[in-house]
Amino acid sequence: MKTLHLLMGPNAEQAVREQLQPGDQWVSFGRACNLDGAPGHQYGIELDAAALVALMGTFERIETW
Repeated sequence: MKTLHLLMGPNAEQAVREQLQPGDQWVSFGRACNLDGAPGHQYGIELDAAALVALMGTFERIETW
């Protein structure tokens, strides 16, 4: 199941690192993030609100960390 991980909390990067599966992506809010090459985006830099909503529509599940 493709999951979009929204990294919002202070320890989100570490928590989601163990949960990433092939096909998953992540979006960070307010800070740069690197999850060992897993595809992701930074809100406000790479994504605006419309792009985030469009991205959310392409995933089967959304997790908030």
